Amino acid sequence: MLESDHCFAVSKSLLLIYKHFNLLSFDCRRDITFFLLSKPFFKMFLNWSYNVRVVFQHLLMFRIYLQANALSTTHRAVGGDSSRHQGMAQKQLLYNEEVKKRYQTLMCMLENCIRLREEQETMKFASNYEKDFARRMRKKLNEKKKLMRQGNNRESFMQRNVGVDLERVSVRQA
Repeated sequence: MLESDHCFAVSKSLLLIYKHFNLLSFDCRRDITFFLLSKPFFKMFLNWSYNVRVVFQHLLMFRIYLQANALSTTHRAVGGDSSRHQGMAQKQLLYNEEVKKRYQTLMCMLENCIRLREEQETMKFASNYEKDFARRMRKKLNEKKKLMRQGNNRESFMQRNVGVDLERVSVRQA
């Protein structure tokens, strides 16, 4: 169900897990947590559907991550079975450490992706700016060349048709 693309089915499945997460056995919670923090993580965390993203992120934050970060409660022996409780507490501690490690790894990956995307956008902006600047400079150079050609054409026209040398006229006026 969680791997389908039907947003209502996925969000309802995640909501079912969210609501009943505390009622599940430790082994079942561990398996669900490790599954959600592996293959479907990015598909659900970045899902196109707002509902799927919100339910998944709430499940991650309020059920999985906060429980893994909660202070471990002291297990008191009821009767003479304290070794069983100590074993369970140690399993819980290892589980919490593994969840924290996976969660931090995934969040670092997301931050790196965001940073890379920002760098790409900056490089794209800089590249577009450089292209725009080069285009404007070419336009200015073309305009100057055009003005120079027009100026040279005027001078040659005046010399050929009128017989006036513009340099002598400007020198005499000074």
